[in-house]
Amino acid sequence: MHSRMVTCAVVTAALTCVLPGTPATADPGPVATHFEPGPVVLPAGAMCAFGVRISFPVTDLTRYTWFAGGRRIAAVETGTMLADFTNTGTGRTVRRDLSGTGYYAYPDPRTVILSGTRIAALLGPGDTPPSRLLLSNGSPMAVRSGTTGKVVLVSSPTAEDICRTLR
Repeated sequence: MHSRMVTCAVVTAALTCVLPGTPATADPGPVATHFEPGPVVLPAGAMCAFGVRISFPVTDLTRYTWFAGGRRIAAVETGTMLADFTNTGTGRTVRRDLSGTGYYAYPDPRTVILSGTRIAALLGPGDTPPSRLLLSNGSPMAVRSGTTGKVVLVSSPTAEDICRTLR
């Protein structure tokens, strides 16, 4: 229930507070896109003390994006995604199911807020908390990304740190 409240607040704020003081004129939408992420290789020190390769053996994702005045204001991404996380030094690999729905809010052109119950947060040394690869694992999580780094806004104690898992 808490994740729904956080998600509703984030998406509602993005949809209704785009242009304060003037009526928001939404562009026709939403715009649906499908994509298949390619593998990601994170060097040692970028997130974890060791290098991590992330691959996606199964993806079937659709993102619905809403725009106002030509600027994206919100998106909902839903579908199936399995991710393999590999410690590039040891070869140890774990597979995690990231299937479900993620919610994006774009309160300004430089900020993204991602929330959901099956999302990943890639946090570097300058982020809060620093140097983690967090998976929400079915618990609510919200992450703000902007020009000064990423900040985990909401997280459960059951969130998994893949850096710790792959040691």
